[in-house]
Amino acid sequence: MPCFAQREKEMPKHVHAEPVHDALLKRAAQCASLEGPEAATRVLLDPFPESAPPEKLFRAAVRTCLNARKAAAALPLFERLASNPGLRRRMAALEIEALVKAEDMAGAEAFLARARLWTPPVAAVEQWGIALACAQEEPDAAIVLLYRHLDRFGDDVAALLPVLQQVRHKEPLTDALILRYGDSLTDPRVMIAFAWGMWNGGRPSEALYWVERVLAAGVARPPLYMLAARAAMASGDAAKARRMLSVGLMSILPEDLVGNSLLALQEILLSEDNLLEFQRELLASGEFSFSRELRSALQLTGGEMEGIIERYLRDSAAPGFEFNAREFIFFCGACIETSRYDLVRAELVRIPPEAELDTHHLIRILRMPTVEETPATRAFVINRLRALRMVDEDTPSSLILGLSLADSSADRATFAQRCAAFLDQGYPAHELRLFLAEHGASIAASVPDPAVAERLRVHSATAMDVLSDPTSLSFVNSERHLCEIMHQRMIEAGGDTPKVSILAPVHRAADLPNLRDCIARQTWPDLEAVVVANGPLCGDPAVEAAMSGLATVKVLHHHGRRVGEFLNTAADAAEGAYMVRFDADDIYYDNYVTTAIRTMQSSNADMAGKSAVFFYSETFNRIFLARHARYFADARQLGYYGTGSTQCFRREVFEKIRFIEHIDRGEDYLFYTNAIQTGWKVFNLDPFNHLIIRRTDRSAHTWHAGDRALFPGALHCLGGPQNINRLATLSVPTPPIRLAHICGLSPETLRPANLTSPAHSPPAEVPLPRQTGRPSA
Repeated sequence: MPCFAQREKEMPKHVHAEPVHDALLKRAAQCASLEGPEAATRVLLDPFPESAPPEKLFRAAVRTCLNARKAAAALPLFERLASNPGLRRRMAALEIEALVKAEDMAGAEAFLARARLWTPPVAAVEQWGIALACAQEEPDAAIVLLYRHLDRFGDDVAALLPVLQQVRHKEPLTDALILRYGDSLTDPRVMIAFAWGMWNGGRPSEALYWVERVLAAGVARPPLYMLAARAAMASGDAAKARRMLSVGLMSILPEDLVGNSLLALQEILLSEDNLLEFQRELLASGEFSFSRELRSALQLTGGEMEGIIERYLRDSAAPGFEFNAREFIFFCGACIETSRYDLVRAELVRIPPEAELDTHHLIRILRMPTVEETPATRAFVINRLRALRMVDEDTPSSLILGLSLADSSADRATFAQRCAAFLDQGYPAHELRLFLAEHGASIAASVPDPAVAERLRVHSATAMDVLSDPTSLSFVNSERHLCEIMHQRMIEAGGDTPKVSILAPVHRAADLPNLRDCIARQTWPDLEAVVVANGPLCGDPAVEAAMSGLATVKVLHHHGRRVGEFLNTAADAAEGAYMVRFDADDIYYDNYVTTAIRTMQSSNADMAGKSAVFFYSETFNRIFLARHARYFADARQLGYYGTGSTQCFRREVFEKIRFIEHIDRGEDYLFYTNAIQTGWKVFNLDPFNHLIIRRTDRSAHTWHAGDRALFPGALHCLGGPQNINRLATLSVPTPPIRLAHICGLSPETLRPANLTSPAHSPPAEVPLPRQTGRPSA
């Protein structure tokens, strides 16, 4: 890309440099998400001489590596500045940050020793000296440096906060800072750092102490009230939580509450004894200037879908109605939860022409079930898309939006050409390729230009082959081998074998054979299952008949309609010291319970779940590894939670934190959240021995979003269902693994193939037909 450097020489810098740099930053951000930080740094730095990169772009290149947790990749970049001492000195704080985060302690110490000879001293470099002492687990040295830093650079602690942000997870240092220094320093910014440090460290009572000190000092910001409310609730003081939240609600703008404080609403108001009463008091008091969208948020947290729908319909029909995009999204969500898809389509085309809708809103609307299926709604969104100022460069989302909705030959030709050109460059673009695998052939048939149509057909036909990269299967095989070693060691380490209870709600008769098989094949020696029949199966003797022969199964029948009710009912009836959730339509392999419980025991965890999960998509007839995340690690440090179908927890956790019963979705997320914030240790399990099944019929699932919504986090496609047995560790799965009732594949097609385990010799190879296209009905 020498053109950018040439353009810089030919243009006055103050006029043209910034737009060129902005274009490079935009392209680098796209490369970072599609190809990784190394590609992004090449985009930012290669157009310029090595020793004289623009300072803004060099910082962006280093920060890209740090944000991707590849600090070691940033270190060679600083060697470019060897002949540019002025620029390298300006980059000093960034360089030592990279050294510390790359765990190059010797290099960081040497760099710090040189930097301390500079005149005048650089405050930001000294801050990272404190962080270096923390990283070396030397809290006393860190405190000495902290005192020296404040003596040297004054009482302004704004520069100190990044250090506290870096070290707040180091509990010994945080405790020492608070004990020896915290009470003598009354600057609210430092107290806020302590409050967040305690909160993120799972110590809500201490977080509440510090945030109350900040509020008493006169810093009355809405986010602090929300933190105080959450910390009070996690500390067991519900009255104080509601009081803090009420004050925060009075002081915060409604639009801010909807966006940034919905978590506080969910965590504090979602308990059966206070939610509806408190919510009614808020809405009826007349003391708050609530907007329509805020009322929708409050009702959404309480599961009052009909109230949201009725109010929107009433307001939209009134004279002088002012359209609000976020309120409309709430309305659509309520309609989808109640399966009123026709109402979404009808109201969509009634949106006033002057209403403001940005690309984000259009993409969210498009992803709602059935919206793209009618000409009127398609025409509405494509017309709005034309009216927007389009970005300079295509993205997978904008191309999907255009291809989905284009209804004229000219539009189809334009978007097809742009899509083909985009994919010709070799971008992985998982979501776009999956879209083409599903819809590309029909789109190509309507493109008037034969050459463009053929290119689109080729990309559509090869989409799954591109995504089914053999390296993905090799990667998963190596990961499975490592996890087998870990599982084997945990089992060999021994330990007690307490009773484990499987909690299994079921509402479809077609899922009963699979659920029975999953329970029967488990290898844990002391196991029971509590099956809760609900929906159409409530009161049906077919459930008991399906579970006959399994001596350790209790069958209960429940007339409720929410998952939280079923799980609480099952857990109340369970006798196990550990509880494990089963989804009736997922596949749980032989050693699922064994590996989960042994992992929890070896890590001394109170709760566990899988953030990285395998799932089979009936739409694409492929198995994917989605939401790939580091496992065998503390969920608090990772920052994400497991899926609901993989939750495992000790009885003591359930006795303190029950599932929320009056919401239609999200009870799993809130259970994880409440466990972490009340101090339980939550662990992230590996993805093996479990497979999520996603049907083409989205209404068959609690979450109605299409499979493509899973793919921004999907890193690997494993190919067709013939690889289903590669997901097991320690032993070959007990046949049959049933997919017949979901995708029409016979058990014979799914015999173990190409699987090696420590406990079994490799089975004979079975020739398998190549899986192409969509599965049969």
